[in-house]
Amino acid sequence: MGCGGAETPTTARPNTIEAPHFLLAVGASRSPALARPPGDPDEFRSAVRAAQGPARREAMRHAAIGLMYAAEDREPQEGRAGREERRAQRRLRQDSNRYADSALRGSRDEFQNALMEFVKAYNAWRAGARNAARLAERFTTRRTDARELYSLMWALRGEIAFGGQHYRDAAEAYRYFLGQLDHPLYAYGLWRTAHCYREMDRGADAAQALTEARNLGCDPEAGRAVVEVAAVAGRELGGTAVRWPDGTIRPSSCPVPGQEPGDGEATP
Repeated sequence: MGCGGAETPTTARPNTIEAPHFLLAVGASRSPALARPPGDPDEFRSAVRAAQGPARREAMRHAAIGLMYAAEDREPQEGRAGREERRAQRRLRQDSNRYADSALRGSRDEFQNALMEFVKAYNAWRAGARNAARLAERFTTRRTDARELYSLMWALRGEIAFGGQHYRDAAEAYRYFLGQLDHPLYAYGLWRTAHCYREMDRGADAAQALTEARNLGCDPEAGRAVVEVAAVAGRELGGTAVRWPDGTIRPSSCPVPGQEPGDGEATP
């Protein structure tokens, strides 16, 4: 990242971290097979119907992934319109799972099978399904060679446990990333661990984890995922965020390259 000139950073409010979108974005950046394929739901379904032979299995994989993303595009609101959106979202996830199951049937490609199992576990998490925790745990037990999908599943295990108010189990899941210093989800693991500690009445430990997550954003070479989490962690600690000359939003406690300490500090 370039530091630019000596422009004073502007006060900025970091976006909140929406776990589903954030985790998919990080996963896709690390494992291109998880990236969103081009097309809309009707195009995915049509491609499956038109495909024959080996191409049909590939079309089903694309449909499973594409419909998983399409379900995330839906943002149900309250009222009748919201109910319609929820039904549409549910259908998208059901179709995504159906294509994943079909792609798995008879397949000997272990990585692609792991990819489809990831889709099913992700859909279960987002649907609040009772088998979500079981699917995620089975994945981390059986798919240890699934590279980035394996790592990402630990984050899903943490989110599932946290959503079920099993905070100790969630902290154990996030602990996976605390041993992966170079992984872009290391900061995320610290940040979410802090939330677990807070729920477990471990305020001092929560503050320490948040501080560590915030400080990771001070490295000019930190990746986008780390910077995003760091800014939010800083806000949760009662600080503000500033926009650096390179355009990134970072905790105001970080020294800005090319400026004297204290220059450009935002005030709460």
